[in-house]
Amino acid sequence: MTNIVKTMLNSLYDAFHDKYPDNIKAWDKYLEFIVTYHSPYILMQLNHKFEWLLEDSELIDKIFDIYQPQLLKQDRYDYLGEIYKEKCVPEQYRDKFLIPYEVAQADSVMTVGKTDEEINILEPMARTGRRILSGFELATNATYFGVESDLRLARIALTNISIHNIKGYILNAIYNFHEIDIHKKMGLHNWKHSNKWYSQTDKLKPKLVDMPKQNKYP
Repeated sequence: MTNIVKTMLNSLYDAFHDKYPDNIKAWDKYLEFIVTYHSPYILMQLNHKFEWLLEDSELIDKIFDIYQPQLLKQDRYDYLGEIYKEKCVPEQYRDKFLIPYEVAQADSVMTVGKTDEEINILEPMARTGRRILSGFELATNATYFGVESDLRLARIALTNISIHNIKGYILNAIYNFHEIDIHKKMGLHNWKHSNKWYSQTDKLKPKLVDMPKQNKYP
């Protein structure tokens, strides 16, 4: 972990927190700033156009004095997941909140391996995109499909792949309830709702459960 990157991101969060003392509200503003910086198309999805920021020249100056996007892009570590855990997750849940980064890397080695092929990789429990970041180190030409039921974690995963220009789709869904098989009609429908900033779960199709065959008697 490069401390300079995390220090920069912590300082940026603190700038938002000074304006919005509520941790979650500060986090949402903070992450929206980062993701739209790297993926302007997200701006079209937001229910605001950063009016609250444009009206605060002091905050603007502070933010752009702190933020170093190229520094962040050079280091594919899940800093945002770590900072979210530290700032917004109650202490008693932190140890079990995210898998250790070393485990994510080991999982990627076992499930992906090193390849230059243009393959599809499914991550049914994407969380903050930690396994996707690790997998990208081994398979840079792959397309990643991440499923995450927690909207804020899905947003972090989407931000992470946006920062590092990873070809991927993050779907806010429940992997064992919603259809995620892209080869099926309902799965393809669901993936059209990926990479959305706000919840689309009301538009998703559930998996079809095969009914057991009934015995027929003469």
